[in-house]
Amino acid sequence: SSSSSSSSSSSAPRFAHVMFYDGDEGSWNVTQSFRERYRGNQYSVSLSGGRALVGFPNKGKKDGDGDDVDDGDIGAVHVYEKNASGEWKKTGQIFVAENEGVDDGDESRVVNFGQSVELDGRFACVTDLNYFYLFRRKDDGDEHENDDNNANNNNNNTAWVQFEKVERGRERYGKCSIANDTFAIQSYVTSTKKALQLYVYDDELGGVAPLQDRFERSGPMVLGIDRLVYLKPPPPSSSSGGGGGGGGGGLFVYHRERDDGNATETTSGSGGGTGTGGGTFALRQELSPDRASPKTMLAVEDGLIVIGEKRWVRIYSEREEDDDGTTWVETEDIAFERPYREFLFSGRNLFGVNG
Repeated sequence: SSSSSSSSSSSAPRFAHVMFYDGDEGSWNVTQSFRERYRGNQYSVSLSGGRALVGFPNKGKKDGDGDDVDDGDIGAVHVYEKNASGEWKKTGQIFVAENEGVDDGDESRVVNFGQSVELDGRFACVTDLNYFYLFRRKDDGDEHENDDNNANNNNNNTAWVQFEKVERGRERYGKCSIANDTFAIQSYVTSTKKALQLYVYDDELGGVAPLQDRFERSGPMVLGIDRLVYLKPPPPSSSSGGGGGGGGGGLFVYHRERDDGNATETTSGSGGGTGTGGGTFALRQELSPDRASPKTMLAVEDGLIVIGEKRWVRIYSEREEDDDGTTWVETEDIAFERPYREFLFSGRNLFGVNG
């Protein structure tokens, strides 16, 4: 899955365009486009298989059909799905209860729902200014169809059920990652210190439970399937030129130890541990990239770790464990003639964005 968020100029458009691209032999072409009524200038996108979520955090109040009836800041998420013939269709919207009777300063107020979205298989995470909302796609005969957490949803896409609501950090912004049945919710403790809490979904409970003690770090953390990667930028005094310099920075790779009775030894304060449930994450390897900064992109997908910034991208691949315990090795270092504003890595495709 992949996600991104952005904002445009202060001149808010009356419509937004959602465009789907298909790639064939190195060429990407628009195959379908949807025009949505929208006066805002922020959005978020996540795509997983034949489903896509698009967040419109500046959408206003809804009527009974989920359509805007005035301007506002409640927000909504549009759901698109690809049918058997390969066509994308808008199948509904996801939004939460409106703010009637809630004071403007109340932290329970829904503000900018859809600020960020993340989709992976049957699970989705949506954020607003104050909370992370976790959803799952309802299957036929779902025993949790009448979840109490879903009772307050004004949700005209009945295929998605809200099952958890988690308060965000004090700075009120962060990120959610999903990999199979595991959720990683990252928020800011201070302006520089991030906290990441791992949860695992329990089918019997119809909700999530904490997986282990939370991680507190100063750099980005990304969740993959049974893998968690933390990028620690070097201190500013050790950086040079394009963000190089080592000097205390590093790439820390954690592997999830499933409940097979074999716990992996962890370093003190690593955030790992023995734990119970679906198995916890333990430090497996520390890499030392010679280029990193707080702005470095980090992605984890299917046996690959990708880091990059402006004019370079470095790729690490997972290998069978050697005698010395090394499992991740650098396999490619790419340099670009022109700088890119940001990178997106998804489906083993690397996209560079500039402008």
